[in-house]
Amino acid sequence: MIPGAWLARFRQIEVLDLDPLARPLFAIRHGRALDRLGVRWHWHGLDALAYLEEMLVRWPDAVLFFDNLLGQQIYRCAEGEVLERWLESLHGALRGRLWGSVHDYLSGAARAAGSAFAVPIKFELSAEGGVRCLNRVTEGEPRSDHAPDPYRSYGVLDTGQSHGVLDTGQSHELSHERLYQQAGGRGIWQDHLTAGIFPVGTRGVMIPWRFSQTRLHWLQAAWVDARAQ
Repeated sequence: MIPGAWLARFRQIEVLDLDPLARPLFAIRHGRALDRLGVRWHWHGLDALAYLEEMLVRWPDAVLFFDNLLGQQIYRCAEGEVLERWLESLHGALRGRLWGSVHDYLSGAARAAGSAFAVPIKFELSAEGGVRCLNRVTEGEPRSDHAPDPYRSYGVLDTGQSHGVLDTGQSHELSHERLYQQAGGRGIWQDHLTAGIFPVGTRGVMIPWRFSQTRLHWLQAAWVDARAQ
């Protein structure tokens, strides 16, 4: 899911992943290009979250990016309230950092035609704990140069709607029900308990990802620049 051009912006990359297949896949997709550009990359077959505190100490100036990780923790922690509290505490542990995440927010069965209406949506997290939908979003909008942006190319996530536009007319609360309806949801959907990961005021994008012909995931993606904290 990470564009190689974004990885090439760094001098050194430390990759942590428990999955034994992740290393060869990363090497096939990115390894040769990074080696050719002189970007040093090192693999660690570790649980990144279990070693988070150690990572922060070891690489005090590193940019951190959680790639499709935080939304998977519902499958590892049976206690939903415990998990939510931990995820909500994460941005406090990352004070002083530039960090980002793309993760599952909501997922479930959807009509095959649902993705025709599910397009990327800009959001802002309100002080009341809600997710406020902002104005229309298109892939062609100018990007900010002050922060890395690996989820900008929606085509990398194979949404099938890389040039989609949502014209809201006005801002409104982006509830689970709205996302469900826009995706053509069917049955009961999975809340991945990631609503509290980013701090209040964070702006990002909701990305529809058609996981299969019958299933759609809403991914939440944003960057947090907490270096001044």
